[in-house]
Amino acid sequence: MKNIFTLFLFFILMNAGAQVPGQKLVPKAVLDQFAVDFPGITPKRWEAKIGKQFEAVMIHNNKPSRARYDANGKHLFTTYHWTGNTCPDAAKNAILATFSGFKVDWANEVINLEKGTDRFLIHLSKPGHILKVFVNADGSVVTDGKEEEFNDAGNN
Repeated sequence: MKNIFTLFLFFILMNAGAQVPGQKLVPKAVLDQFAVDFPGITPKRWEAKIGKQFEAVMIHNNKPSRARYDANGKHLFTTYHWTGNTCPDAAKNAILATFSGFKVDWANEVINLEKGTDRFLIHLSKPGHILKVFVNADGSVVTDGKEEEFNDAGNN
């Protein structure tokens, strides 16, 4: 029993100074730039993306957020997740007027630092249909959405 307790204590002590999950894979330039861009914020985890890009998953401005960087530390874009209730009213109302019968499930605000754009990816649904649309903050559609049929299975 004493050995089990000692082993358990050893495990806890070894993990007491553990890094953020995924941080070992992230280049120093990315970690340094993240610290400049988001001072005082510790990511929940880091994710390696295709094309030698790295994404920090965090809470920023009280919203679930993601910040993506290239391997040299260049901040590419930041995404903020909004629920249907917190999506900006102008965007939500314009979308609902354009796509009648749909409801806003959620939205992601995508701030693209390279292109200097601020867009919202709006996820809409109605029984039997899902629609994803990019819009500006005023609600004007940037790209056409594509409906994806799915088996509603009685969720009318």
